[in-house]
Amino acid sequence: MANAVEIANTALARVGNEDILSLGDTDDQNARVVNRHFNATVREVLRSHRWSSATTRASLNRLTAAPAFGWKYQFQLPNNFVRAVYLNGAEVWEPIEDWVIEEDRVLTDETTASLVYIYYDGTTTTKFDDLLAEAISLKLAYKIGPVLTGDPAIARQLLTQYDLALATAKTSDGQETGSNENHPLEHLLARSPIVKRRYISNLG
Repeated sequence: MANAVEIANTALARVGNEDILSLGDTDDQNARVVNRHFNATVREVLRSHRWSSATTRASLNRLTAAPAFGWKYQFQLPNNFVRAVYLNGAEVWEPIEDWVIEEDRVLTDETTASLVYIYYDGTTTTKFDDLLAEAISLKLAYKIGPVLTGDPAIARQLLTQYDLALATAKTSDGQETGSNENHPLEHLLARSPIVKRRYISNLG
């Protein structure tokens, strides 16, 4: 499993540029460009799916102050929060009626908040599945390619490659976790009157 520099160097190789030794090397133009985009790119890709290798859980701390109106309680989100997956055992589906996320808090009428979520703290790339790391490197290459090569056309090629890699990574991850997130019937089932809100049966 790749660390941040390895993911960055894979992206640089895709656009024909030399490796870097550190994302924090301010004397290296490649490193400066990569560093500008790296964390945001990782978070963007992580938000696209329920990645098993980037999932964790926490019991949230309830804040003393109540929301100004609309909800009874508010809970502090973890600093490494990227995207919610489950709250109090219920899978996240649209429309959300039992809680909302505002800024860095969860607002709800529930007295507790047990959250399963996608996380990233800037140092967890070594835990990522190889296919996820591959997708991240392609998305990063898509962002840095035009800047480092001066060729805007390279972005279109890399975006196509990224879309294919992302689809492959999602399929593989979904098969291993049993997640229905990307099943073709997901959106229909989520809106069906015969399916309970934010619950979905096992589609196999």
